[in-house]
Amino acid sequence: IKFFRKIRQKMLTENKTGKYFKYVIGEIVLVVTGILIALQINNWNIKTIDTKKEKTYLIEIKENLKTDLIAIDSTLTFNKTKKEAILNVLENFSNSTENDVMIVRNNVFTLGVYQQFFPNDLGFKNLISAENITLIRDNELRKLLLKFYNFDFKGGIQQRMRLVTRDFVDYTAPVISTKEHFENMYNVTLDIPSNRNLELSKDQQLLSLLWIMDTVIDFQTNLLIETKKDIQKLIGTIQNQ
Repeated sequence: IKFFRKIRQKMLTENKTGKYFKYVIGEIVLVVTGILIALQINNWNIKTIDTKKEKTYLIEIKENLKTDLIAIDSTLTFNKTKKEAILNVLENFSNSTENDVMIVRNNVFTLGVYQQFFPNDLGFKNLISAENITLIRDNELRKLLLKFYNFDFKGGIQQRMRLVTRDFVDYTAPVISTKEHFENMYNVTLDIPSNRNLELSKDQQLLSLLWIMDTVIDFQTNLLIETKKDIQKLIGTIQNQ
């Protein structure tokens, strides 16, 4: 600054007005150019930082999605086992000479539980809470992430799975709590119905619950298969990004 000031003062002293104004204009251009360069460097630094942040979040989200695939495969495997248990009960009701209560009891620990899939959204939540979804530069990827993580996995068919399984347990538990059950479990004899007196193969409510459960399993399985495709597409898009 002192150097430039001396040049200007020298020009004024020597009465070189024309050169003075040209010099001033040149100095202004130089300063403006310097400011623009500084702003450009600053913007480049910000973009570089944002790109590193984006990569960090996407890596975390991708790892979450990989665990989601494992969770879905586990639920699909369980659903297959549960459908086999339903079929086993119905076939034994139809063909077996085994006691109806024992047929249900032998399968109740599979029929009385269920699995649901909920995405591991830790990485996405970290992105939203610490930054903004616009940090993801790719529009398609941003839309895919919002669609996936905004889907209501807790409601719909998965909620129905929970409810129908609960209904099955609530109805079946009293039915299979027979005289023989308490004798075997607690070595006590109670004045309650015996296994021999119960024909569950003719119990329409029980059969209806098994049918509904089997149908809901199919719907949940289809949902998870489509969700698995969505996750694989997401992982591929993240990898490309």
